[in-house]
Amino acid sequence: MKSVDPARLQVTVTEAERCVRLLRIVVPADLVDAERQAASRKLAGRMKVKGFRKGKVPTGFVNRRFADAVQEAAMDKLVRQSAQAVIQSRGLRPISSVKIDEMEFASEGRLTFTASFEVAPEVKIGRLGGFVLPPPPGLPPLNGEVEQHVERVRQGHATWRSTDEGTPIVGDQVTVVLAHAGSRNDALGDEDADRAYDFLVGSDQALPGIQNAVQTLTVGQEEEFDVEFPGDEEGAPGEVRSIRVRLTERRMRELPELNDDLARSVGDFDTLEELRTTIRKEMEAIHRGMVERNRDEQLVRMLVEANDFDVPASFVDQVANAMIDDVVRASDGEPNAPTEADMERLRKEVRGPAEFTTKRELILGRLAEDHGLEASEEELDAEVEAIAERAGESPAEVYSRLQRAGKIDDVQRQLTARKIRDFLRQQSGLE
Repeated sequence: MKSVDPARLQVTVTEAERCVRLLRIVVPADLVDAERQAASRKLAGRMKVKGFRKGKVPTGFVNRRFADAVQEAAMDKLVRQSAQAVIQSRGLRPISSVKIDEMEFASEGRLTFTASFEVAPEVKIGRLGGFVLPPPPGLPPLNGEVEQHVERVRQGHATWRSTDEGTPIVGDQVTVVLAHAGSRNDALGDEDADRAYDFLVGSDQALPGIQNAVQTLTVGQEEEFDVEFPGDEEGAPGEVRSIRVRLTERRMRELPELNDDLARSVGDFDTLEELRTTIRKEMEAIHRGMVERNRDEQLVRMLVEANDFDVPASFVDQVANAMIDDVVRASDGEPNAPTEADMERLRKEVRGPAEFTTKRELILGRLAEDHGLEASEEELDAEVEAIAERAGESPAEVYSRLQRAGKIDDVQRQLTARKIRDFLRQQSGLE
């Protein structure tokens, strides 16, 4: 049998939840028998049986001796062909593999089975606008943040002055020499003995024991200390070793005066007040950008909620797994790896956000397609030229750099997202 005529089949289509289609298909007895005979002839033509020439084994012999193999081959092919014939004739478009269940043979020879699969979601956008957002919040007081930024600028322009006076404090740079103590020749290891080390006091650049020891020394002084070294493996107990520590240099940070000279050393500023004003404007721009992004996201959420639709579980699974992978990668290096209980809780927590993200991407994709909002090649070229102008490069240089980094598609997606944002704002009068 070459193919199955879907008109010969009895079919019931059920729309299950989450874009799942369930087909219950009944194949008439004559088609079942025809496929069984075809499978028997095919198997007989390939068999080598003593007493028969190759290709001349009677089908009756095959049916008696190899009934199970004939039945399995015939039903596998008939089920696949029947399901495919129904799917094509009904215009269904599976996005997952077709799962076959509940195969039954009736006494009169009919074959009944079910086929289930996911289909692409039907995204219909009935409401595009008329959404109302609360007024955007005003700018917060930024005086403290501005002064903190000015202080970071000041710290970044600090100089270092060597001094022989006093003992180091947190924030100083020091140079120390570490040596074996007494007869403990294995205290450091040959490659580390009598070596000079530079580190910032209070940082994680040296062992806590070395950090504490150096804060008791003056320049040129050497003392013996018991220092705990970490174990060979993570979590293993440490080992206390006797180490001689000699402080050879102490450097103190000297901060510049907070005045117009500092502002001029930073950039094109004549006064400290100009620097503060520029920092404030940049912070205000960042705040306004965050407010706008939050409002745009609220608008998209309203759009999704006003045009709700089912999404395939497999789509949500892919997004959820990507979210979980991001969390796991972010936890690399943490002392305690996520347990199976942690992972199960995480899977439950990300399910809702993953479903919303899936709907968001599908509805925005349909919006761009329906209203011609995909960024064109001309718009991409214009954006590359704008990037080049800001960077002081030629468009060809920028385009080449973006291509090498695999970022051209990202730029095009950003342009499309910007057009979608502007379109949605217009639909709700939020320009």
